Amino acid sequence: MSAEDLLDEIRAESLQQFLNDLRHDAFPLGGTHIPPLDEYMACPSSKPLSRGDIIEIQGPSGSGKTHIVYQLLQTCILPPHSPFGGWGKTAVIFDTDGTFNMPRFQTLLEANILSRTTALRQGTLSPRTLKRVFRDALSRVHISRPTSGIQLAASILHLEQYLTADSRCKKSETALVVIDSISTFYWADRFTIEQYRYVRKEERVDVHSPFQHVITAMQRLKATFSPVIVLTNWALHISRHPSSEDDYSDPPLYRQHLHPYLRFKTPEDFLDEETQPSNPVPTFITDISQEHTEEHTSPVTHERPSLFVDYHITLWSAPDATNAHSPMEPLEYVGVQRQLGAGGRTIHAAVRTSGRRESLELRMYIGEHDISWAI
Repeated sequence: MSAEDLLDEIRAESLQQFLNDLRHDAFPLGGTHIPPLDEYMACPSSKPLSRGDIIEIQGPSGSGKTHIVYQLLQTCILPPHSPFGGWGKTAVIFDTDGTFNMPRFQTLLEANILSRTTALRQGTLSPRTLKRVFRDALSRVHISRPTSGIQLAASILHLEQYLTADSRCKKSETALVVIDSISTFYWADRFTIEQYRYVRKEERVDVHSPFQHVITAMQRLKATFSPVIVLTNWALHISRHPSSEDDYSDPPLYRQHLHPYLRFKTPEDFLDEETQPSNPVPTFITDISQEHTEEHTSPVTHERPSLFVDYHITLWSAPDATNAHSPMEPLEYVGVQRQLGAGGRTIHAAVRTSGRRESLELRMYIGEHDISWAI
């Protein structure tokens, strides 16, 4: 074997990738500050949240997807020292739906900071310190509002340039990137691409769907910065209902309309990486994946890039006396909810992860000034 052949076998990586690997091993991010979720991730059969992980949050309109984003954002931008225990990192939000409500987020963040009343009473935190913490935390939030799939892909691709040009971002690692929602431009872009079916074959051009560019840009982002990526996704079709109206032991499953762009790893994917999962992939994952492999007529055929989801959170809700006039979409298959105060609502959630059969079911209570969790 020649020297050139030996050099070709050495994997090359950029300095940024080397630093990401170093941070991954030496400086773990920490928990999400959602206690039941952190316990689930800490189980031996699961894995703790790490840089480069992808979390998909799927649910109908008004089911609380953006409020989970608010919670994860607070964890990312709050300082790591006591009593806050955050990550102290930069967060970037691509608000494609226009649903990110900054005044609402500020209200939740301020209430979270002020809830550290024990430290305030003990005199270790002054009101001036709390104001500075609030101001510094907000300075770590960066919001982009693209209006098309192409703009979203371009924004992700140029995110590195934006972050390196901002002096504030040079001092802080970008640990969280959110796209709320990843579904916004998918159907409009797909409709545009499918119009090429009516173009004569000799006049057709090689066209990629803008959504493919989005996925490719996210793959590059993951390889370059390795942030935790959170994707909210619409729930359009129910794949599994409870067996009866009174049976709520199994959470619902929504069909993944973005398959194969977003999916769990299958055993074949692990084999491709020359690794084997410690546990077999749950059957419901492979069943749902196979359910959406039907071919759609398209004027162009390209190998579709995929993002592998590490954690999938399913949200659903039900109407009750206090939620009758809420903006949430009522779903008839949900169990009885606990009684809520004025202005509050409860959302049910199920967390699944690749390679683990057990799911975690929990409830999220959205109050006027806070978000709380219970199993």
